Amino acid sequence: MVRRGRPPLGPAVDGKEATRLSEAEELALASRIATAFYLEEDSMVQIAERFGITRFQVARLLQLARQSGIVTIEIRQPGAIDEELSAAVAAHLGIERAVVISGVSRMPREEIGRALAEVIAAEVQPGDIVGLTWSRTMVAMVQQLKQLEPCTLVQLAGQITSELTAPGSVELIRRAAEVAKGKAYPIYAPLLAPDNYVAHALLQQRDIATAMSFYERLSVAVISIGAWAEDASSVYEIATESERVRGQVAGVVGEISGRLYDVQGHTVPQVIDDRVIGITLEQLARVPRVIASSYGEERAAATRAAAAASIFQTLVLDRSLARALLDGPGGAGV
Repeated sequence: MVRRGRPPLGPAVDGKEATRLSEAEELALASRIATAFYLEEDSMVQIAERFGITRFQVARLLQLARQSGIVTIEIRQPGAIDEELSAAVAAHLGIERAVVISGVSRMPREEIGRALAEVIAAEVQPGDIVGLTWSRTMVAMVQQLKQLEPCTLVQLAGQITSELTAPGSVELIRRAAEVAKGKAYPIYAPLLAPDNYVAHALLQQRDIATAMSFYERLSVAVISIGAWAEDASSVYEIATESERVRGQVAGVVGEISGRLYDVQGHTVPQVIDDRVIGITLEQLARVPRVIASSYGEERAAATRAAAAASIFQTLVLDRSLARALLDGPGGAGV
């Protein structure tokens, strides 16, 4: 059944009367018009002229695009900082500062990234040597980084290759350096080498050795905490199945830049350490200012263990992780 008001396929051509669209054709046209309006930012008048229909038909097709689910509109409320909860988490973990993001967003990674961008912009001083690792949250941070004092940017670990659509480690460090108008020292190597022989050979390469020589001189490091579980760590995703199992058997609860650790925060080197290209946890612990990000209750044990090992002083996290930390061992509740 043809709905009333369905627009014609186009103006009459060669004296022939314009035909009406089928439902499938109408949806396809609604998709094209929505693309022109929302993505290409053409006006309704321009679209009407382009497709040979009226401005009112354009408006109706845009409405159809929304009603049919072709177009979805999401209004995100930026997460605010919960000062009370932040103070409680900092006291519980024994760290200098916690920044708990409290909002309605279904995209905690974006909100954590935004907060990280603000924290690092305030933390970095001119002339600092700043280390960045790769994570999906770090991608969100760099994409939202508007300003950064002139500094040197150093890559803390090799390239993660499992993300095909997100910027990789090298691109990330270069983007941050552009914002800071500083120099970048990337690492042109995978985070996990195929084996320890290849890892040893890569570590001898001049550009990699140069980047890693900065690790003992870092002023600031920005890291992400991953849990040793599916969908909670990019490194876990690229590890072999036998390595995942060995890590679980060895009591691994978390990883930072490919370095694994247990519930006490002690390094667990026997699983993948010999093929990781990146900073060690011992080196991270010597950096004067380390800013960590973590989110989701599934990362509670990993976050608590990293705090126990004094790896970071500042933590940016979401409300769900904050509640899990405070409700866990030794917590005061929320």
